[in-house]
Amino acid sequence: MRCSLGCLLLMLAGVMSLEAQDYRYELGGSISSNYYLGDIGRKGVIAPQSLGIALELHRPLSLRWTLMSQLALRGLRGQADYAANAFPQGAEVSRSFQRTLVDLSFGGAFHFFPYGEDARYLGTRSWTPFVGGGVGLAGGVSAHRLQLFPGVYLSAGLKCRLSDRWGLSASWSIRRTFADDLEGLEPSQRWMANPFSVDGGRSIKGHDSYASWSVGVHYRLAPRRKYSCD
Repeated sequence: MRCSLGCLLLMLAGVMSLEAQDYRYELGGSISSNYYLGDIGRKGVIAPQSLGIALELHRPLSLRWTLMSQLALRGLRGQADYAANAFPQGAEVSRSFQRTLVDLSFGGAFHFFPYGEDARYLGTRSWTPFVGGGVGLAGGVSAHRLQLFPGVYLSAGLKCRLSDRWGLSASWSIRRTFADDLEGLEPSQRWMANPFSVDGGRSIKGHDSYASWSVGVHYRLAPRRKYSCD
């Protein structure tokens, strides 16, 4: 009798907290298409795209909330030739840049639907849209100098559970850096940081951003210990 009452209380607690997660972590990888959002060149989906890869670790807190971390290697490039504005000319001035960034981020995501493969009595679904956000730090080398780009990010996407352990995700994210020299430190590229000579790039409005589309696969790890009343 006591055992049955204990099981009932545990089930009710699960209903109230929506924490019916069978695994503690999700490990995954993704491939992305990255593009630059700065002072020069085309913007958005018509901007020059570069490939990237990422390793991801998720920590589900409940059916609605997940902590997320990511370590990514991203290509990034921009070109002024097709911009709507006129920029400086000259043999000593570069009209494009291309670089690679190492990107580390920490944040969280909110699921619009209770996300899970089991516990259908909690209204779980095997797919859900999500939104997320967090902080990040990117780094790269230019002109033999290390550059660091702290920033924040927002993301949105869709998750789909393929089986008890495997899942897919597709997302878009934008990262806003707290710097205005994402283009690089080479002498021929320094003009790109502030091509219009407006406030020296000191305001947040003048800081550079970059965004990415990504598709990933995830595998759930570390099963939780299950208790039985048998």
